[in-house]
Amino acid sequence: MTTASNLPKRLGKYEIRSLLGQGGMATVYLAYQSDIDREVAIKVLPPHPGQDPQFMDRFQQEARTIARLQHPHILPVFDFGVENEILYLVMPYVGGGSLKNLMQGRRLPPSRIVEVITDVASAIDYAHRQGIIHRDIKPDNILLDKEGNPILTDFGIAKLLESNVQFTASGGFLGTPAYMAPEQGRGVKDIDGRADIYALGVLAFEMLTGRHPYSAETPMMVMFKHVSDPVPSLLEVAPEYPPAVDGVLQRALAKDREARYQTATEFAKALASALAGQIDTAVGVSTAYDNAENIETLLVTDTPTGSPRPTQSISDQTIPPTQYYTASGQQRRSGFFIGVISVILLIALVAAGLLLNRQDGEEADETGQSATETPSASETTVPVASANFGQVRFNTTNVTGDTVVFSTQQIQQPEANQVYQAWLYSSQNNRWLALGTLPVDVFGEAVLTFTSADSENLYTSYDGAAVSLEPSGTTPAAPSQILYSGVLLPEVSSALQQILVAWIPDDPNLNPRALSLVDIARDEFSFAADHADRALSGATRGSGPNTRVHAEHVYNILNGTVDDINGDNSSGNNPSNLKVGLLPALTALDNLLIAALNAPGITPEQQAQIVTVQTCAENSLFALGPLVEQAQQFANVQDSEITNMVASVQTWRDAIVPLGPGQDVDGDSVIEPIEGECGIEGVRRFALFMNIIIFSEGDVITR
Repeated sequence: MTTASNLPKRLGKYEIRSLLGQGGMATVYLAYQSDIDREVAIKVLPPHPGQDPQFMDRFQQEARTIARLQHPHILPVFDFGVENEILYLVMPYVGGGSLKNLMQGRRLPPSRIVEVITDVASAIDYAHRQGIIHRDIKPDNILLDKEGNPILTDFGIAKLLESNVQFTASGGFLGTPAYMAPEQGRGVKDIDGRADIYALGVLAFEMLTGRHPYSAETPMMVMFKHVSDPVPSLLEVAPEYPPAVDGVLQRALAKDREARYQTATEFAKALASALAGQIDTAVGVSTAYDNAENIETLLVTDTPTGSPRPTQSISDQTIPPTQYYTASGQQRRSGFFIGVISVILLIALVAAGLLLNRQDGEEADETGQSATETPSASETTVPVASANFGQVRFNTTNVTGDTVVFSTQQIQQPEANQVYQAWLYSSQNNRWLALGTLPVDVFGEAVLTFTSADSENLYTSYDGAAVSLEPSGTTPAAPSQILYSGVLLPEVSSALQQILVAWIPDDPNLNPRALSLVDIARDEFSFAADHADRALSGATRGSGPNTRVHAEHVYNILNGTVDDINGDNSSGNNPSNLKVGLLPALTALDNLLIAALNAPGITPEQQAQIVTVQTCAENSLFALGPLVEQAQQFANVQDSEITNMVASVQTWRDAIVPLGPGQDVDGDSVIEPIEGECGIEGVRRFALFMNIIIFSEGDVITR
């Protein structure tokens, strides 16, 4: 690390005057720019061993991108350079405070919270439109000018540090646990702007309550809580707020980024609306500067601040098979899975060499004040190791699963007259599918998106992927030399095939049409809902026979039986087409997911995706026990009791309806993959993302 003792008196046109502070990830100096008579802050980045030209190129590329950000709520980068192997960024010297200083563990007034969230959201959305993700939104990185306006600093510092091996040993990443989105904690490579929106939600929770949503004794456990623990209720901490505020935060902090607000401004507007009753004057969400260009801002304030830490994002216990679920088992299983995933993540991180490296010395920001306080566990920056060379994900463009996205990292560029070729592989018929050339950049990264022109469902057809080295201008029928490859685990592949393509029961007579478990569940649900409607109609009309016969139908449709449970000797006790039963179908589906969760070699990220699917399946599965019991009760109701049973039949019928589509329990207008919400349709939707293939070095397909 460059320090005051070995730094030259000048860096470019800047005269170094004093050391403002230093820490594990940057050193900040006060400097003077004589040609325009102003003081500036110079942030010196850690040296890159050997001054790798690839890292130097990347530094300059990223610095130019950051310097183009011109927004009144973003601290601008005036200049950047490299001198005598020293890489530096030049920013305004701000001698004032930060949002962290303002908060100091206290709650802020609702009007002030909305002002800060509104302005910071505007800055975040502006940067996202320029293709830049912050990755480290937190109070330390929000400075306040002399009028109290928030200024977001350190945009892109994390991105700049991604190539520095001192911070990414073995492909590791950095993150701040207290504000880290679940996907960062899981080591997802394709971090996008919704991680910033999550962090903004954490910030809002902190300003509203004076505390973090998650706390623990170690940074690792804080990170695990963001990944696995339910979103805490605002009202349990601060019951004086309107319930709508809690609903807004629940959505902003959703584990699934698809379920979050998709822009920061959308979140800010929702928060302002929910808090409107506690704000004397309405506070709108300003977008006046969203497209601001060429605005030069000089920020000077008066009070000292803490120090932001620029960080980098992060791009076997056997579970018993399911027998029969009751409502009372739901909470136990949910808590159990959270614990299992936390343990799995812990083992994976430790095995990968996770290092909590606390640097000696102090760290400072552009404000000119070094930080002397000891950071809490939840605020410590944690490097999280990554051991793969990329991954393959499946998506949908025209039809389900017709698109695949290859992404690589940390791979060498090919030699002249050679190219990297992307492939999918099917072990079922030993077939290779060439997808095209991978355009690897100087930083070892590449992204290739391929959509099947024949609308083929790729994610159920292929269970392997590879990157091969080929002569330029050739496309062989199969790879010549495989350098990187990966396979879908057999347990995951089997689960996908049976859930989404064709179920293979022990008794082939159960599925003669070779339907998928999702299709079977959907069909059985449709019949159950229809006959629950008919039973309710009968009860409403006071018709005992109609109520009994259709309740019996529902009982048999759910169980896959043809029992005469009311002794009326009627025929057609199960009118469904398949007679598999919703309960057996969902139980078989859940057992497949459990087998996939226990697959040897499965990664934490893959497990997290499986648990998402399982949540939807078990939402419907756990509800069936009471519904079956009530169907049996209504199938035996006496004529004299019908008029008193209408409300109960209505409630029963209303509980059956969400089994398929799910229901919006938290009132945020989104059916999410959380307990109590998504259902059978959620299984279909989220199962697609179970199919993640992780690249390792070498050939794991044909060897």
